[in-house]
Amino acid sequence: MHRMVVLISGKISSSLRGFLTRWMIELRAGVFVSTLSRRVQDILWDYIKKKIKDGYAFLLFPAANEQHFQILSTGKINREVIDYEGIQLLRIPKKVSSNKSPQKKPKQQEKSEKQKPLCIKGVNLSLSPNFIFRQFKGVKEKKEGTIKLNYFGKSAYGPISDAEIWDIAYLEDIKSSSRLIFNKSESIIRKMKEFHQQKISCIDIETTDWIPKAREGYINIIGLSELILRENEKHDNYLILKGSQVFNMTRKRTLVPEMIKLISEQIINADVLLVFNEDFDIKIINHVVKTDGIDFSFPKNIVDLNDEFRSLKELESHLNKRLKFKRVKSKKGNYSAYYKLFKGIGTKGSKKCLEPIGIYNIMDCISPLLYYIQKNY
Repeated sequence: MHRMVVLISGKISSSLRGFLTRWMIELRAGVFVSTLSRRVQDILWDYIKKKIKDGYAFLLFPAANEQHFQILSTGKINREVIDYEGIQLLRIPKKVSSNKSPQKKPKQQEKSEKQKPLCIKGVNLSLSPNFIFRQFKGVKEKKEGTIKLNYFGKSAYGPISDAEIWDIAYLEDIKSSSRLIFNKSESIIRKMKEFHQQKISCIDIETTDWIPKAREGYINIIGLSELILRENEKHDNYLILKGSQVFNMTRKRTLVPEMIKLISEQIINADVLLVFNEDFDIKIINHVVKTDGIDFSFPKNIVDLNDEFRSLKELESHLNKRLKFKRVKSKKGNYSAYYKLFKGIGTKGSKKCLEPIGIYNIMDCISPLLYYIQKNY
């Protein structure tokens, strides 16, 4: 199927310009238009990327998304294509003043920061091939008042070992958010007892970035945060903060029912289940449940925070003003870049990366939980 394609370029060589005119019409200097098949378009774009040198190029073509088009870029450009809640936008990076250039850390220091060891505890869990499960648990020590975080994980995906499931360089978001939650621990315990609640949870899924396929149930990550009220042997109440994730590393639709089963027990007994955009996350999971005949149903008390905020970024902006909440390692609006790293290289998807998409997902579960307790507890 042929469709209209537009190429905008600058500072390209005359040989590349000549090559492009074989396939496209040059309306003015550097602006080309044509109708091409997807296969020819991909071949042409690969050739442009190889020959661009000091120039730049933008490629615009029809796509099945909300804007009905997609933008690709290559070369030396002063604009960055970003994904903002499924919408592609152009961002112009801020210029760094020459007299205030950032100082680089010594290489030895950079290396030591990236390679600090992290104690990851095993999980007694049966995993299907190509799954990864990971979890963190946080408690506030009563005597010292410090927050203790433990990390757990298990990998059934060959290229990534158990020891590589968590990366210490990406944990600051979890640590800072945990501090904000446990700062209100006494108030939370009092209110949960008053409301006869044992657990408040928040769910978030990461899907393919092609929305029609996402609606069919192509889920890659299911994340869940939980705030659990417990009682010790002295009948003192305390809180546990948990974050759990299941990764579908090969992104196959046939594995999604198993993902739901793995995390279902942690969902069904929640007194309150938070979500941001029930029409997406809950609806997609329910579609899989129905079409694949899974014995699962969500708790009755579901709270959709999309009813209060237009976007999760707006919710987190509110938290920033109230509590100084801030993401460090997983910025909203960068999902497409994170998803590309998760997919890996080539058709076989080699060198897949759990981060930053993993921490992005878990923070999408924690920030609604933080807002909910800040508002109600």
